[in-house]
Parts: sequence; structure tokens; C-alpha cells
Amino acid sequence: MKLRSKSIACMMIFTMIIGLFGVVSINADASDSEKTVAIFRLYNPNSGEHFYTPSQEERDYLICSGWKGEKYGWMSPVSSDSPVYRLYNPYSSDHHYTMDEGERDYLSQTGWNYEGIGWYSDDAKSVPLYRQFNPNEIIGAHNYTTSLEENDWLCSTGWQAEGIGWYGVDATFPEYPEEPANFGLFDGIKYWNAGKGAFSSEMSINTDGTFTRRSSGVSAIGYDLHPQADLIFWCVESTGKLCNLTKIDEYTYKATIESIEYKTGGEYNGTTYYEYASDIVKAGDAIYFYMPGKKSSEVIENYFDFLPSYKNNYDKETLDFHGAIILEADSSSVSPDCVYCELPDN
Repeated sequence: MKLRSKSIACMMIFTMIIGLFGVVSINADASDSEKTVAIFRLYNPNSGEHFYTPSQEERDYLICSGWKGEKYGWMSPVSSDSPVYRLYNPYSSDHHYTMDEGERDYLSQTGWNYEGIGWYSDDAKSVPLYRQFNPNEIIGAHNYTTSLEENDWLCSTGWQAEGIGWYGVDATFPEYPEEPANFGLFDGIKYWNAGKGAFSSEMSINTDGTFTRRSSGVSAIGYDLHPQADLIFWCVESTGKLCNLTKIDEYTYKATIESIEYKTGGEYNGTTYYEYASDIVKAGDAIYFYMPGKKSSEVIENYFDFLPSYKNNYDKETLDFHGAIILEADSSSVSPDCVYCELPDN
């Protein structure tokens, strides 16, 4: 478990969650005949917080916002005489869960928002949920687990054991539903295009769909822009956000450029002058992602012609890299700096 400091993004995400979902009802997700419901467990790699919910809709929203699904935490009874209360801190963006009415009321009086009953504890006390506290964190300061091994490991690293928070049911987990497409699939991948001549382009994408993109090329003309410069670089540098990520097939995803902003002006560092401009990419354009395993014959026509690193003759039946291509909305127009492959390790 890796913990990090709190982030503004985390606070914004939970503000939206409260508005979208409000109090979560577990009865909608379980049939009366089963008498149990699975509780999803998720992890925020930016804040270090674990989050728990019986709602698949809420799970999907969080995964699309950059959270990592960790499958199920435990099985809960659909109903019992022992509710577990859910609270939210709008200042730190943290959630807390407790069976203790006194703790619930105290937190409510100190600025936490009471969100109602999150789920129920098993009155038969079948499966204990161990509770731990990290005195060095604000967000994600509490963790809950059925694993005594996880409890003991956390306590050996500085967490404090706080006993049993509530109880789950000894029942078999249902099949875990497929997770929605999310931009975490592309986080950490550096997309690039070596281009022809001195031209180069690269793009990186974050788990929340925001991206940075930069293209540049050495120019032998334009020295009147800065006569003292040894080199002139024509640059396109932009930031933006992607949305509407859709899985086309097992190896292909499509998203839309929701917004994009270009850097403008020029910079001189003593030897090189950088002139910034915009290019053909705009809001509304589509971006396709190719995953390793995609059939080479099924990528867009002339895709490899724009990748000089493969010398226009990629001879493998399936891709062995992550690829991307940006197309103008409602057309197939493409520029060389809008076609990418994964930067190789060497």
C-alpha cells in the first residue's frame, strides 16, 4: 500500500461523487433471496485512500476518474440491526465509516457530512473487519480489512490497530463485474513520433484524461524572428483533456478531445529560439488507442507511413507496442505529428 499526500484532484472527485450519488443504498444491488451484497474496494493512487461501496455505479465512476479497483473487500448482509454509517469530510475529502453512533454524531458536529448508512454489519459476527489508523495522514487515515495479515503488516509500518470496525458475512463472492474503460490504461506510456528529418512529437496522458502534447522541428528559415539564435525551433505545445473513452474491441479504444489549449509566443534561451504555434488538433477531434495485440492489418490506413521508426514496413502480424492516432472530427484527415507509437525502452 503506497500512501501519498492529499491532492486537489481527489477533493474535486469526491465533491462530484456526493452530487451524483448522495447516500448509497445497498438494497438496490442485492436480491432478497441472496441476503448478502458484495462491497467493492477501491484505491486512490494520488491520495492513498481506500474507498468502499456496494454500488457498482459508484465504483465505475471512480475507476473512470483514476481510482484503482481492488475487487471486493467483504460480503455484507443486505440488512441487520447493526448499520455502518458513512461520513465525508468536505475539507480533507476523506471518508470515514463507523458503527458507533457517538463517533458518527461527534464527527457530524465537527464538520463532517453524514451520508447515511453505507452497509450493514453481520449480527452473527462471522467475519471481522479490522480497523487501522495512520497518525501521519489526513486523507486515507483509516483502513479496513478482513485480512489479519494486512492488519499486522500495516501496524508493523506505523499504523495503529483500532480493533474490529464491524463484521462481514461468511459468503462466496459473486463474479466480479468487468471494469469500465478508464484512462489509467494509458498512464505512464510515453507516446512519440520520431518524424522525418529533425521533426519529433510526443504525448502523455494522465489517469484523469488530462494530457500534454508537444511537437517540434528545426527550421532553417525564420531567423528574422531572432537573428542571434543559433537554431529556430517551431513548436506546438498543448494541454487538454480527453473524455468519452469507449472500448471498440479488445485492442482498440476511442476518446474525444474535450478541450485543448495551445502555448503561444516565443522563447529565447541564449542559443535557441522557440516559436510556439497551434496545429490542426482541436476540441471535438477523436483519438484512437491501439493496444499490443492489435492486428496490424486493422489499424488505420497508412498508419505506419507516419512512423519512420518502423521504416514504413512494420512486418509483424500484431502490434507489440501501444499506439495512438488523432483524427479530425468527422473526417480521416491526419498529420504526421498526430500519429504515435510507444517510446521503446532502448
